[in-house]
Amino acid sequence: MNLSIGRFRNFFIILIIILITIISCSEEVENGINNEIVLETLSNKNINEGGVVLNGSFINVSEHVDFGFVLSTIEGETYNRRGIIKLIENVPQGNYSAEIRTGLKIGQKYYFNVFIFLNGEYLFGQERVFISNGSSIPIIKELSSNKLSLLDTLIIKGSYFSKNPKIYFSDVESTPLVSSDSLIKVIVPFPKNNYLSTAPYSRIKIINQDKQENTINDFSLNTPRIDSIIPRKITDSDTLRIYGDYFDAKRSNMVITISDNQQYSYSILESTKNKIVLKPSIIRKKNPTLVVRSQLSSVVKQMEVLMPEITSISTNCISFEDDLVIKGANFPLNNDRHIIKLEDSYLSPYIKTRDSLVFKIGNGYRFKDFKDNKFTVNYLNEVTTAKDKICIDEPWLKVNYDYEGHNVLKMYDYNDDIYALGSTYTNWDIVKDVFKLNKSNLNFEKVTDENFHKEYSSNTGRLNVFYKDKMYSKKYVSSEEDVFISYNIFTNEKKVLADFPGEIREYGFMIVVGDYIYTGLGVKYFKKPMTDIWRYSIIHNSWEKIIDKFPEITSYDTSKLDPFVFAEKSKIYIGSGQGNKQLDFWELDTSNNKITRKANLPIAFKDLSINSGLALFVENKTYFHFQSMFEYDSNNDIWKNYITNGERYNNAGYFYLDNEIYMKYDRAIYKFNSEYLK
Repeated sequence: MNLSIGRFRNFFIILIIILITIISCSEEVENGINNEIVLETLSNKNINEGGVVLNGSFINVSEHVDFGFVLSTIEGETYNRRGIIKLIENVPQGNYSAEIRTGLKIGQKYYFNVFIFLNGEYLFGQERVFISNGSSIPIIKELSSNKLSLLDTLIIKGSYFSKNPKIYFSDVESTPLVSSDSLIKVIVPFPKNNYLSTAPYSRIKIINQDKQENTINDFSLNTPRIDSIIPRKITDSDTLRIYGDYFDAKRSNMVITISDNQQYSYSILESTKNKIVLKPSIIRKKNPTLVVRSQLSSVVKQMEVLMPEITSISTNCISFEDDLVIKGANFPLNNDRHIIKLEDSYLSPYIKTRDSLVFKIGNGYRFKDFKDNKFTVNYLNEVTTAKDKICIDEPWLKVNYDYEGHNVLKMYDYNDDIYALGSTYTNWDIVKDVFKLNKSNLNFEKVTDENFHKEYSSNTGRLNVFYKDKMYSKKYVSSEEDVFISYNIFTNEKKVLADFPGEIREYGFMIVVGDYIYTGLGVKYFKKPMTDIWRYSIIHNSWEKIIDKFPEITSYDTSKLDPFVFAEKSKIYIGSGQGNKQLDFWELDTSNNKITRKANLPIAFKDLSINSGLALFVENKTYFHFQSMFEYDSNNDIWKNYITNGERYNNAGYFYLDNEIYMKYDRAIYKFNSEYLK
């Protein structure tokens, strides 16, 4: 009995323990992790500035767990945790929210869900869906400075920048040195192209990876300024120093001048933030505007140019061998905007400094006269004239250019006008024409037409003289062409005249005295000296021999080949010709046909061939130039040699105009310096 009661008591105790255990387990099941856990994907709310706020919760989890949100564009993918994830770590059960500001596209449908992670397992709520209004725009909270210079470093603080944003200064992009969602470090960019057309930066724009952008307008570049330019007054040889602030250190053509709406760059020797050093440069305007382009803007400064000054001239009278030295100040050295002239001749110095110009004055320069020539410097359209005038100490001076009839064969006067028979070498042919001097401009102008030079294209063996409006011509070389003709230079009328009755010859002479043409001497083929002289009457068209035997012609060596011949009034003067070294000189008086020996020719004629047809008769004296100016005074039978410049002036012609001697030579007109005859 006692045993039964004891057994019952033990059983009861065990039963109570079992019941307590069952009750305890029931509570654990009721409050446990794996049963009745609730995860809810509650709601979403789009943010006006971009982005979304997601709300969710979980309950019936007694311990702290990781709670997260997952966002995807594909339905069902939230259960695989694929997409954008926002994780809240180690939190207790409750309601939670998350902002997603990036990675969203406007109008895109997104699926979102919540999840927890416990005991190596993910538990999810119910997937929901919404339409996005896009990601958040970048928010700019702070700039390290809102006023900088090109190539300075700028730090931008804010949010939602993304890892690789694009940064624009106005429209110029700059790649960040450092970038994160909340910090950007970037260089203020220098435009790669179109610097001149790029406006100064006035705003900064940030575009994040979601192509959301934000702009801040509170930014500008520093404004450059010019405090001073040294020297204050400039020349084109000065190195300019510009002082100021906020100059670009990088630009190579940042400094210009503006003239006549044209821009000209300076070469920069040195450039810093506060100083620019410029290489000397051409100046094109008297008061140029200097423009410094910096920080994408321009600052201008008006400059004043020092004009040339002439203080002295080395000598007032120079020859072509002398240096003309002009002393002064501020002479331009690097400029194409200056013109230096001595009267009408443009000069270029072969030595030039800021205070000195040195010139060689050659015979190619043109002048109005030997005296009172002005020296001028025209710089930037302002003319500086030397007080002292310059004279040219030379025998001949070019006074005009004359391009007609390069080589002069004859000069003659008719009706107070001056004519020249000249030839020009053109297209492998020698073209002859007659030219008349225009006295107003000292140019010879052609009066004959193409018929003339066709008729007389060859000069071989031909003797030509002029009488009034006609040229008389005789060709002695061959009998087939042994005709004597006249040719009217104005009407082209050609007339065959009475045949020459004398023997055919070469190298004779022909000259006009009064109404007669005199011809003769020379040689007959082969080396037979001719001693006769004939006279042709222009009025009667008839010939007569006036000299049968010219004195002292006994052999070929004493013959008169191309003799030196000129006329003074009624007298003809005849000298030795080519190959005759006797220097004998004769006078033929045409009034009585008497021949008289005169003073010998100058010794300078001994080995020279003189074109005597170009001698010039002036006031009872005859002049011609051959290395020197020679004068023959027939009244006193005296030769004079006025030393000049040693030039021969082959194929030149001489004329007398307004009491001055002139020469037509090689495309120009020269005037003789009468001082050389004193």
